[in-house]
Order: sequence, then structure tokens, then C-alpha cells
Amino acid sequence: MSRLRRLHESRRIFFITTHFERTAAPVTEAERNVILQSMMQTRANRHFLLLAYCLMPTHLHLLLIPPESDTMGNAMREIKIRSSKQLSAMRGRPGKLWQARSFDRIMRNRKELSETIDYIHQNPVKDGLVKAPGDWKWSSWTAWQKCGDAVIPIDIIDLPTDEEAPLRW
Repeated sequence: MSRLRRLHESRRIFFITTHFERTAAPVTEAERNVILQSMMQTRANRHFLLLAYCLMPTHLHLLLIPPESDTMGNAMREIKIRSSKQLSAMRGRPGKLWQARSFDRIMRNRKELSETIDYIHQNPVKDGLVKAPGDWKWSSWTAWQKCGDAVIPIDIIDLPTDEEAPLRW
């Protein structure tokens, strides 16, 4: 049986979705903040660029660019390990928080990136959690709209003006 190899390219924009374990206890609002703080600590440690995010009750969406010296997989592994340890300590019991696998896709052009950012920010609305994207505080929507402070600041990058031009750093 053949196995697909995971992408280990750096300096590309990755759209990543990772889910909580189905058997994990639901994540509270306070715990969502801890997960985002874990993500911020990992970002400082791994030096990846964060373009957009949304932490949902069952999963996490990210748009990130790993540095040349690292990979998207390493960043995701550290986010999962760090947040799992912190939540286990908060809850006073160990337990698996994240599913082992993540789903990722490379953003190929500005149009695809723009559509993905909209998808990420509309996710809480689509799931009926809020009426408007700005009502969900665990996303980068307010940073993108420049109408408030997101829990985690995002990185602003220069994009090609041509919507079909390839994205690469």
C-alpha cells in the first residue's frame, strides 16, 4: 500500500485544519484562550507568519507561513503538544486533546487565499454560533477588518496584485 508524503515545504502559505479528539471534553471559553496563547508562544518560538485563524468548538483553522528553517508540520506539532499540556494542567487530568492528523493545502494564488480567509472567518456564522464574524472573538476577523484587537495579532504581507499570480516567499 502506498503512502502519501506530507508536504514539508517552507515559505509557502498553508491552510491548515486540525480537529479536537471526539472523546475530548468540550473546550470552554477560558480554555480557548489558553489554546490561542499556546499558539502565540509557538509562533514566537518557531517564527512562523500567521495570516488568519479561527478556533472553533471542534476544530482550528490556520493560515501560516513557516520560515525557511522549519516546516508547517513542526509548527502544528508544537501547537498541539503545548496546548494539550496546558489544558491537561488546567483540567487536573491528562487526556488527548487533538486528533493526530491535520489537513493542509497550499495557497496557490491571491484569489484562493482571499476565498480561504473569507471561509475561515465565516465558519462560526455558518455553524450558527454567531450572527456575524466579528461576534466570534477567537478569530482574526477583527484584525483583518482593522476594527479591533484580535486575541492574537496577525502578520500583514505584500501580495501580488494579479489574483492568479503564484504565491511564494
